[in-house]
Amino acid sequence: MPAVTLVSYWLMLLAGQPLLAGQPLPEPRISWSAVLIYCVIYFIAGVAEEVGWTGYATGPMQQRWGALGGGVIIGIVWAAWHLVPYLQLHEPAWAFWQCVFTVAARVIIVWLHNNTGRSVFAAVLFHTTMNVTYSMSADGLSYDPAFTAPVMLAAVALIVALWDPKTLARYRFSARRS
Repeated sequence: MPAVTLVSYWLMLLAGQPLLAGQPLPEPRISWSAVLIYCVIYFIAGVAEEVGWTGYATGPMQQRWGALGGGVIIGIVWAAWHLVPYLQLHEPAWAFWQCVFTVAARVIIVWLHNNTGRSVFAAVLFHTTMNVTYSMSADGLSYDPAFTAPVMLAAVALIVALWDPKTLARYRFSARRS
């Protein structure tokens, strides 16, 4: 997630975002102790969400619609769940792109879950990292979902190109055994 944020920031610079043109990478405005507190708080919140989204819903959704389809469906519900808070704090365009980001993030979480022995802990860690990274870059200068969502979609496209969309766990280019 930090890499996604950095690539997104770089794209924002290339696009000449008015607030960013000619600006160095912003210094985090929070202390490392605040980051530690964010990690604890977001980990607890991540456990609460991922027990449901990943631990409870992902398996049955994958059985019915495959890993990619199940991830997209859960992602849409997850985005809808967060839509009101997004709209309370931001413009509709921001909320739209944040919803796209949310759906893409869910597919990545399903991929992580399936490739870590169905670990809910891996989902919680990624969820935590997403929230901490956002909080560290939420200064309005280094996070814009209109740039971050396409980077996440590119990551999803790469995952789907390399892993079977039905499982998101079978690497397509591994040596075949007879």
